[in-house]
Amino acid sequence: MPSAQKVRWSQLRVGVMAIGAMVIAGVLIFLMTGEKKPWTRDVALYTYMDNSAALGRGAPVRLNGILVGKVEEIILSGEKIPNRIVKIHMEVEQARLRDIPVDSVAEISAENVLGAKFINISMGRSPQTVQPGAEVRSKDVQEFQELVQQGYTTLASLQGIL
Repeated sequence: MPSAQKVRWSQLRVGVMAIGAMVIAGVLIFLMTGEKKPWTRDVALYTYMDNSAALGRGAPVRLNGILVGKVEEIILSGEKIPNRIVKIHMEVEQARLRDIPVDSVAEISAENVLGAKFINISMGRSPQTVQPGAEVRSKDVQEFQELVQQGYTTLASLQGIL
């Protein structure tokens, strides 16, 4: 029969291994399901628009269609100047700033006519790149809304035909 000291030592080892296994499992679950990569650093970029077009917090920010960040905040800027009424705060991976020239243009896009909206930054041609906290010029949202309205008109016509 093992001594009491050996039994306690074995129980301690089993407990430490169980706690270690739970910590490893928790870290793996976090890394596999988390949207944010813990080893990347995000920086702020801003854009201004007339209308948020129902863009939501957490919406993707894409550079020529490639995911580079997310929308952090959408607020009223307090300005009355056209195309500067709504301020959109974007968090973009710092490593991607070198891919965004200063003459790039941000616009609200949708995955399809009825789909979720996102910010798409069309890459410019300037050799200079944006700096953290910089403003990215924006395209007028009205063009997007007109496109969506045309889509609704087409859908209504199609429904009438069916």
